[in-house]
Amino acid sequence: MADETKVIENVAERLRFFFSDANLRRDKFMRKELEDNEGKVAIETLLRFNSIKQYTEDAAIVAKAATHESVTDRIKLSEDEKSISRAVAFDPATQMNDNVQVSIRVTNLPTEEVDGEQKYKVSREDIKELFVKYGPVALINLHHHRSKRSSPSKRSASATGAAFVEFETVEAMEKASADLIAPADGGEDVKAATTLKLGDNELGVQTMQTWLDEKKNTPSKRKEAPPVEFKPYELEWEKGRVISIKGVPEGCDREKIFAAIGSFYDIEADDVTEKLSAYVDYSRGQSDAAIRFKEANDRIAELATKLADGGVKIADAAIASASILEGEEEDEYYKSFIAFKNKQRRNQAEEKQNKRRRSR
Repeated sequence: MADETKVIENVAERLRFFFSDANLRRDKFMRKELEDNEGKVAIETLLRFNSIKQYTEDAAIVAKAATHESVTDRIKLSEDEKSISRAVAFDPATQMNDNVQVSIRVTNLPTEEVDGEQKYKVSREDIKELFVKYGPVALINLHHHRSKRSSPSKRSASATGAAFVEFETVEAMEKASADLIAPADGGEDVKAATTLKLGDNELGVQTMQTWLDEKKNTPSKRKEAPPVEFKPYELEWEKGRVISIKGVPEGCDREKIFAAIGSFYDIEADDVTEKLSAYVDYSRGQSDAAIRFKEANDRIAELATKLADGGVKIADAAIASASILEGEEEDEYYKSFIAFKNKQRRNQAEEKQNKRRRSR
């Protein structure tokens, strides 16, 4: 019985963690389980979690753990004893960033070099023991610097000596802050009431909010990338050469619009651009399109009329309307088109530049 009692306590501790605000902010799987199952997670699902499976594979033990006195303020066992829910529902829309108000940042944690990389000399439990006197600790998030020079599967993680300590309540965080952080208005000579140490290291402590504010106001030390150079797109255009098309049929694509142009001019769709210097501005799924002629021909206006009255169909369907662009609408079309082409060229130049930098 003593062994079962210990197992129940251990499983209860894991359940408290899995259903905690701190974990749900990070755990997409748990959030989805709760969302898809009316705020409940089946015990058979929880039994697949390695950190629960290491203690038991018995659903009855998990059910007993869900009613342990250490978790009844956080979770509830269903009446059929087959699933567990939170005592108070987690709302992703409002609670995803609530960790700021319950977290502090700890620095100068002991590290050591192992095989050329910095590793932590302390565990999460070592850190947790320092802070539980202020209140329940929900999560210890050790910080690492991940190298970007190797492939994702081989990237190294070097300990930075810092961590976030996330409490379950604001009260616990405020209690820790009052004891471990010197008052901001106390001057340089005022020290914190308590100084924490791990090994020979005296730890630095600040609220997560203070760290975020400092980070926001600190200029980035990253080396700025050189400006991207590319040849700007230039287009000499003349008026009366763009047909605006509204209400293209569902399932339309550029090829079907080219086919409609070809049928009107009695040429193959594949020859439209070469023989007429005509281009189609359209992406699948859009409701509108444009036909742009680089060179003038005496049938552009007639094509617009035929498209408008249904004499020329696109994908065997009539469109809502068609007209030749004029005035400000025509100016705006070319302005947007040239901006789009320049954005394309810039993106292509940036990609080439990034590839060169990554290959160094």
